[in-house]
Amino acid sequence: EPRRTIEAASRIRVAMLSRGMTRSILDALDAAARTSRGIHFVGESRLSYADLRQAAARMGSALAERYAVGRPVLIVMPNGAPAVTAFFAALHAGLVPSVMPLPRPFADLTRTFEGLAKVSRHADHAPVLASPAVRDMLAKAPETAHLELLDPSTLDAAPTAPRPHGIGLIQFTSGSLGDPKGVVLTQDAVLGNGEAIARALDATPQDIGCAWVPLAHDMGLVGTLVFLMAETCDQVLMTTEQFARDPGQWLRVAAEQRATLVTGPPFSYELAARRLLRDAE
Repeated sequence: EPRRTIEAASRIRVAMLSRGMTRSILDALDAAARTSRGIHFVGESRLSYADLRQAAARMGSALAERYAVGRPVLIVMPNGAPAVTAFFAALHAGLVPSVMPLPRPFADLTRTFEGLAKVSRHADHAPVLASPAVRDMLAKAPETAHLELLDPSTLDAAPTAPRPHGIGLIQFTSGSLGDPKGVVLTQDAVLGNGEAIARALDATPQDIGCAWVPLAHDMGLVGTLVFLMAETCDQVLMTTEQFARDPGQWLRVAAEQRATLVTGPPFSYELAARRLLRDAE
């Protein structure tokens, strides 16, 4: 049950802090911030890891003024600098981030909103960091109007020291077969996953990643964003909407940016290849 999952996460956090946490995702970001590398957001601008660390510290310090260590926080935002900053800001504040799927066009929005409300309720009535468009939708929907909706652009405070925390994130199931279930991932487990990927791929800091997978998916968050950051690699990030409009753009951008690690599920390569072949006719 999600409530028990959250309580278990709290016990894990206390146990890890009592042992002394040896590494954290923010430690990895601090190391990456000492390089000149960063993230290029397609159609937007580039954000160096150094600038990301500073932005996360300011937003995280504002969150720390509002919430106690260990409080879950939901992130409902498209791939982009605000979403990435919000994730690391939550860790800076000692909160437990959970990146949630965006409401999908033509989907049953009532069911989507009900699912988000259930997750928030089970996760200690977690506040929701949302993009302007999503925040507007949630505020108007009767299922989610009661949620504590936060505007990330208003969260800014003088940087304070990060608050140590052993939990990296909580991933929730889709809830398509029942209530969403939460899975707790420690920071050590998240970093260990990235290290396993790096060993399998023989990744080096000279590699460049390119992906479109939503951050709500573990392939997008852990298998791309955190993994590449921890390896101090440059990375290129598209939104899922950009990929859906033109799957071929993903591979064109990868070629333009000289990406060496191109991340996506098998079907996305087939869609991209079809689009590129059609465009070449």
